[in-house]
Amino acid sequence: MKHMVFMMGLILMVAAPAIAETPQHWRLEDLVAKSDPHAAVEVQSLGKTETISLQCVVLRGAVGLHYHEKHTETVMIASGAGIMTLGDQTVEAKAGDVFLVPPGTLHAFEPVGEGPVSAITTFSPPFDGKDRVFVDPPEGKN
Repeated sequence: MKHMVFMMGLILMVAAPAIAETPQHWRLEDLVAKSDPHAAVEVQSLGKTETISLQCVVLRGAVGLHYHEKHTETVMIASGAGIMTLGDQTVEAKAGDVFLVPPGTLHAFEPVGEGPVSAITTFSPPFDGKDRVFVDPPEGKN
């Protein structure tokens, strides 16, 4: 738990200069509780400035292989577990893991186990929903 709090602090410390001037606070369990229990993937926007956006992502299904042409994404797994494809790596991801996804990096995520996976993500520049390019998986990988 201390590791996860440290990692979240690190993410927010990097984002702090860019977060809106009005202080914000969220409780992760509340964000997950208000998510749609039937949605495979739900993204809740938490804030956006000129330089960064902050989201809570609740996953009950897979996010297919894709990349972002112009955005750097940071993902911190807050709860649950899954398989993260990151470039040519496959990682068994769990709560407390943090991933840096530079522009052009192929990545995907598939939850494993019971219950949803929740993650806090940042994008720089702020994500507008248009810079997500899905690709077919390489032959032999589904």
